[in-house]
Amino acid sequence: MNKALVAVVVIAVGVGAGWYYVKGTNTARKPSVPSAQTMPTAQGTPDQAGTTASGNMVAEGTVVVSYTDTGFRPERVTVKKGTAVTFRNDSATNMWVASGVHPTHKLLPGFDELQSVAKGGTYAYTFVKVGTWQYHNHIKPTDVAYIVVVE
Repeated sequence: MNKALVAVVVIAVGVGAGWYYVKGTNTARKPSVPSAQTMPTAQGTPDQAGTTASGNMVAEGTVVVSYTDTGFRPERVTVKKGTAVTFRNDSATNMWVASGVHPTHKLLPGFDELQSVAKGGTYAYTFVKVGTWQYHNHIKPTDVAYIVVVE
């Protein structure tokens, strides 16, 4: 009888721990990909800019995204295919720019800094594939932003 009671308690604890883990995983803050209508329209620091059919500005030339203590600024940049974007660490902590989704970085293979840089450090990546690319700071994966690449 004692063995049966111990077995029931162990199973109950296991089920409870599993439920707690799954519930906690599902309620964690997961960034969603905003639609084009809800995404902010900040465009980085372009040398030149054009416009898309929808009237959004498209950055060309030198584009710089700053990583600050509150995340990436701007949070959304639209660039033409073939544009290089430089990510500059202006925060008090290290930065490691990587393609979504954390931790696999497989949304846009190759778009991964592969190491962290301290304040003042930079990472540049040339976007050659059209699409909306989520990225994040691998060290603080809740800091998410987007690069939109157009023809």
